[in-house]
Amino acid sequence: MLGAPGDSMERGRASDLRLSVAGQEWNEAHVPHDRLRAGFTGGFSHWNTHLYFWLPSDLANDGTTSISISYSVRAHPYIVLGLVVLAAAACTGVLIIERRADRLRFERMSVRVVDFAFVVLWIASLGFCLIAVGYAGTIIWGLASGDALPTATIIRRWPTLAHAWDLALFSSHAMFVLAAAGCVLEWIVSAATAARTRYSCHLKSFSLFWTWAFWPVLLLLLLFLLSGGGWSGRYTPLDMHYMSLGGLVPYSDARVYYAAPFEGIYEGAWNAIAAQRPFAAAARSVVLFLGAYSYTGSLVVQALLVTVAIVFCARSIAKRYGIWITLAFTGLALGLARPFLTTMMTESLGLMWGLLALALFVRCFRLASLHFAFLGYAALCIGLLTRMGSMFTILAVPAWIAMRFGHSNRQRLYLLGVAAIIGIAVLGINFLLAFSFTPNAGDTGGNFSYTICGLSRGTNWAECANTFSAQLAAASGDRVAQNALLWNEALKAIHAQPAVLLGTLYSTMVAYFENIPRFFVVQYTTLFWPPTSVIQTILVMLLPGWLYFFSRRDRLPETTFLLTLLASVVLSSAFVFRDDGGRVLTVTHVFIAMMLALGLSTPMMPSANLPRPVVRWQNAALGLSVIVILLLVVPLGARLLLGAGEKEIAIQNEHSQGNVHLVLPTPALTGFVVQPEQTDLRQDIPSMHVSTLEAIFRQTGIEKDLGPYIADIVERLPVALVYGVRIDAPNSINQYIVSADVLKAAAVRVWKFELVDGAGNGHVHIVRKAIPIR
Repeated sequence: MLGAPGDSMERGRASDLRLSVAGQEWNEAHVPHDRLRAGFTGGFSHWNTHLYFWLPSDLANDGTTSISISYSVRAHPYIVLGLVVLAAAACTGVLIIERRADRLRFERMSVRVVDFAFVVLWIASLGFCLIAVGYAGTIIWGLASGDALPTATIIRRWPTLAHAWDLALFSSHAMFVLAAAGCVLEWIVSAATAARTRYSCHLKSFSLFWTWAFWPVLLLLLLFLLSGGGWSGRYTPLDMHYMSLGGLVPYSDARVYYAAPFEGIYEGAWNAIAAQRPFAAAARSVVLFLGAYSYTGSLVVQALLVTVAIVFCARSIAKRYGIWITLAFTGLALGLARPFLTTMMTESLGLMWGLLALALFVRCFRLASLHFAFLGYAALCIGLLTRMGSMFTILAVPAWIAMRFGHSNRQRLYLLGVAAIIGIAVLGINFLLAFSFTPNAGDTGGNFSYTICGLSRGTNWAECANTFSAQLAAASGDRVAQNALLWNEALKAIHAQPAVLLGTLYSTMVAYFENIPRFFVVQYTTLFWPPTSVIQTILVMLLPGWLYFFSRRDRLPETTFLLTLLASVVLSSAFVFRDDGGRVLTVTHVFIAMMLALGLSTPMMPSANLPRPVVRWQNAALGLSVIVILLLVVPLGARLLLGAGEKEIAIQNEHSQGNVHLVLPTPALTGFVVQPEQTDLRQDIPSMHVSTLEAIFRQTGIEKDLGPYIADIVERLPVALVYGVRIDAPNSINQYIVSADVLKAAAVRVWKFELVDGAGNGHVHIVRKAIPIR
């Protein structure tokens, strides 16, 4: 009945076991077994029922070495499920018996349940708000005291509060559980007239309170989640370090995305990778502009924009479906946003467009408005060009609009034509951005050629890149020729063995459909790995709400829309899920989250036939137009108006030797100081201990890509590891090991980095001398 589950293929990182050897706690859990076999010490693996670790050479493998472990004992999931079902059945039975035996007594008991529930909700709400106010106070204190990262002041000053961040990671789950409890409460009081009245009064005041408190509390929560990992100087495996080392040094695809807006200013063109998604590159230019071209400032702005998008969408949902479905949806949306808060990846931008599109479609359902349907479709198209994924949805939604609003074949054709014009207009804006900032204006989504090549061969994009590396290298710099090569190889493979492609598409589609619920529970950076039985239990508990909702005739518009969209997403997943996993479908996952939240539907959900307030679609159209205009104006304006002085410096130094780099200073220059152990972390600039950096390197395996360079950092402590945007040459990885002073110096126009000859590895450079050009 009870046990301490270990990691396994099915459960993933299920173990919470802690190990101490010779009085020293080993903090690194879940270590791969090949590393342990190679003699790695300081970490362990609790796999199934066994514990694996490697003793250091200075400790004897006998009774003289003390080893202690601690772990949580948990009930078997089927025991928990049985108890939940038994408790629910008992409560239901008691209520039925009470209602039949004494109606008046049942009414009084229901009223007491309602009063008690809202007392608890008010206490919890006020507690959360006080915590949020306290956190806001630490941000103000950090600003006043000159803390480099004021949103992380609370943990940088009081490291023990890092446990609060660990708990906050599960805030999305807490929201969903609280929403489920509210759903149960509504089902109970729906059978009692007096309780319904009392419940409605309580809910009105409670909803009014959160209408005003929702957005600041959510913003502060997102800022806390953004700041509690690498920004606070500590290591956590739940930050996306491979995309942003410590949340401060962009890496992998995120580094070229971050560099692209600067390249647009100083070179007039985005790099080839960023140029494949012009809408995303333009949006990132707007975010960097609002963030004063600071990496950390832009991440804060990004968190603010995600908050605005969630709040805008949540308010539309609340008016149509009620507070509990809104709370559940907010929790799921937070789970989609949280892993990417510390990165410049495209997922956050796509998520914003998905939220905006859903808000417009909800207004379409509420008002039976064709105008809002077309506006939602426009936002969805932009989102799917920002973060490409479920491309079949672009075709499926116009079909739904035509069937929903067209009353004859002629009308349906007309509506399909209007949708086509909207799609073409969005593509036209995308082409205009591409034409303005990229040498290959028609290369949007060009990297899909790698995906289709892998699918046709039953492998993945990496296999195609390796197999045809010589041919791709021969066409280096010509992305059109590279894409044509891969498409040609894909067509050859399909012609030779079409069953391979069909089989791969089918298996991928099935895998995605099976993984949807788990993806929302564990999130993209896996928080934990529950047994399959737990996921199934959650789905079973949502089933009554789904049956109730989808059986309602007045909910037919959203029912048909969501089922149509789900079919298009599953079909699209057959092509994209195998290579990129769940994040590739971020935009449409917003709608899947809405479907999951509808499992909390109750008879007390707001009626679909309530009097409709006047909501002007023209205002929404104006807002959408302003956003699109900003995407066009900001990148072009920045190219025309900014960077003249830096360009002149680059021209004056164009004959510098190869070991000299011209790099933009802070705030564009981003990174952290690496300090020796047992020293107090600096507050005036971002900093971390060397052990934290070593843990990040182990998790990411970055030295497998770039070669070993941790030793170059260790021998120079304290030293800064930074990412710099070059203005004198195309940008690559551009990591620099440099004096910490470069992160603190003021009034610098450009840094002239003189590199150590022969040191570094081509991507990570050791700076011999940093010369400020003012």
